[in-house]
Amino acid sequence: MAVCVAGDIDAMYMQALVVRERILGPDHKDTIFGLMYRGAVYADLHAYQRCIDLWKYAFWLRRSAPRSSLLAHEYLFTLQALCKLFWEIFDEDPANIRFIDVSDVLGMTVAEINETVSISAANVCPTEQAIFLQLSLHLVHLCCRLMSTEAEMTSTRQLVRALVRTKFCTADGRTLLHLAVDPASSSVADELYSDLPSIVVVESLLMAGAAINEVDSAGNTALHIAVSNRPETSRRVVWLELISLLLHHGAHIDIANAKREVASSALPPGVNILNHVSLKCLAAQTIRTHQLAYRGIIPTTLADFVDVH
Repeated sequence: MAVCVAGDIDAMYMQALVVRERILGPDHKDTIFGLMYRGAVYADLHAYQRCIDLWKYAFWLRRSAPRSSLLAHEYLFTLQALCKLFWEIFDEDPANIRFIDVSDVLGMTVAEINETVSISAANVCPTEQAIFLQLSLHLVHLCCRLMSTEAEMTSTRQLVRALVRTKFCTADGRTLLHLAVDPASSSVADELYSDLPSIVVVESLLMAGAAINEVDSAGNTALHIAVSNRPETSRRVVWLELISLLLHHGAHIDIANAKREVASSALPPGVNILNHVSLKCLAAQTIRTHQLAYRGIIPTTLADFVDVH
């Protein structure tokens, strides 16, 4: 049955988008541009849900369409636009944004990472790789802020667990946990999204199985990153809580990075180092300090343990 849209400007615009997609195809750049542009018009009019619906559809089309490579620039652009919009709406009035919309986008993002890992992350641009992971964290952050029911909490836990299990990391070996404790991750491509580190995000990653003592290419653990970024006074309480959380989950305070720096030397006053170091660690430190030979003398597993001190 034909539907008359004469006199309804909004319906005419929507019908035009449908016609454009049918003629050009769902993966044509002008099809996506039309959806993004019309969504931006709705955002300017504060018709946020209309904008979200259109941009989510554009995101889904870009994810479903054939691409020359995973994490293509246009795909990331749509994800950035959605994530930025979500946070702008949330900062204006959290009541104007739905948990299901954010979790849907996070779910598609996790699926994309899984595909990237299963094929090969080697062909992914390092910059785009880092951006993708940072945006994932901001989506997790927003899900944690929006969830209110048991079903939403369960959904968030499942998505974060799936995200952690991908073991996706940046080109320099920084994991989700490394990025989550770094204040620099608050901005993505020079645009502020949300304040990180966030205790709820870090805790979600740890509860999902994120490796607390995994090191990046410079030998830094998440604790190295955290203690080296002393915040301004306004964020000091969060910083202290973050350090406490990492230590509670077994962060090793005397793993030495490539520069032979250990996190224990930068821990905040009041932290009793002896509560977080074992005799085994002290012995390893002594061996390394006095440059004693140990390879071939002690079991390989112990030698590996000494190596990281």
